[in-house]
Amino acid sequence: MTLPEDDIPLEPPAGPDGALSATTEPEREPSDADQRPPVESGIPERKGMSVRSALTAGMLGLVYVSLFLSGGEAAVFALSGLEVVPFLVLAVLAYAATDRRWLKGLALGYWVVLVGGIGAFCFLFGFIGVVDPEMQSMVSKSDPSDVPIPEPTLEQLIRIGFVAISVFVSFIIGLACFLPTVRRGFARVINIDAQSFVHATAVATAVGASLLLITPLLFSSQPPLLALVTAEGAADMPDGGEQLRSSVYILIWTVPASLIAVGFPRKRTLNEALCRLGLVLPSRRNLVCAIIAAVLLVFIAQALDTWSTRLWLAMGWQTTDQEAVWKLFSFALGPVGAVIVAITAGLGEELVFRGVLQSRIGILLSSFLFTSVHAFQYNFDGLVQVLLLGFIFGLIRKLSNTSTSALVHGGYDLIAFLGM
Repeated sequence: MTLPEDDIPLEPPAGPDGALSATTEPEREPSDADQRPPVESGIPERKGMSVRSALTAGMLGLVYVSLFLSGGEAAVFALSGLEVVPFLVLAVLAYAATDRRWLKGLALGYWVVLVGGIGAFCFLFGFIGVVDPEMQSMVSKSDPSDVPIPEPTLEQLIRIGFVAISVFVSFIIGLACFLPTVRRGFARVINIDAQSFVHATAVATAVGASLLLITPLLFSSQPPLLALVTAEGAADMPDGGEQLRSSVYILIWTVPASLIAVGFPRKRTLNEALCRLGLVLPSRRNLVCAIIAAVLLVFIAQALDTWSTRLWLAMGWQTTDQEAVWKLFSFALGPVGAVIVAITAGLGEELVFRGVLQSRIGILLSSFLFTSVHAFQYNFDGLVQVLLLGFIFGLIRKLSNTSTSALVHGGYDLIAFLGM
């Protein structure tokens, strides 16, 4: 999740066919006149975080905690929100800090805790992958004490040291994105305002998370999630129905969070926020092109998979364990599961990476982040395909809208899961 822009112009309105206007480029470099946009109609510009906003945030926080404590399906719903809510809180804090210096310090401190937590999580999986991949099973056991912890060798201790260094350096690189010099450097290549704390937070989060999430794979024999499902003595995966419901719950969290992250309701009306996200009614042409593109992408991915596998084997590199991938996604291999996952992943991921992120940090950085979040389930041969797909989805978003890229993404996933 990225952050709402506090001082950039709105994207062009949707055309009559539901797509963005063809006469105006949706992503352009800002001119001097664009540095401060006009206040959107119907929404007066508000400064900082008001008492009402703070009370509302506190009440929503209490509701969220009560969902956890209530247990049952409500707790599952709240747990699914952990993939979205922490980043939404960061977005709200950074946006509120635009006009209040003390909130800027709070937002920066929260960023350190959030990204530091991601780093600790990645170090844990990197450590387990180095010492003994079989230890992956301990994270899914109710009694981890049953899993013996082997004594690491000298070679493993050295690799663990590299894991720690990689995590630390990745965190520092992300934190450095808040520095004015680094901000100005990014502003030369992507459409951000170097003076904006909101934009700096977006870049810092994307850069830091991208580097951290790839770390466990760099030092492990296989992606952490695949090691988890294949480890000897690993607990069974949650039942398919629960995993499908969690996918739906994550999408339910993602949609309103994406709207808030681009300025609704403080800066933009609902229609303006939808336009900023590129979430518009697709035209008939969009639908036809999306179907054709999804089918073509399946054939392209198959060809790339064959080529990359041959190359990886020739170089003696570790390839992705396809049987483990099937086991990991077994809940989505039936027709119903495939449709649900295609919708939730296609719309949810496109809203975040192409709708919220791409317009702020560009195709390149958003595609790298999109790839890194898949590093827990694919090896590098698979990540090459994910990176290519990310670029293609990004180009579709740039040339049309997020609705079309979501249709292509969902269609590709549907065909892929049914094929599996």
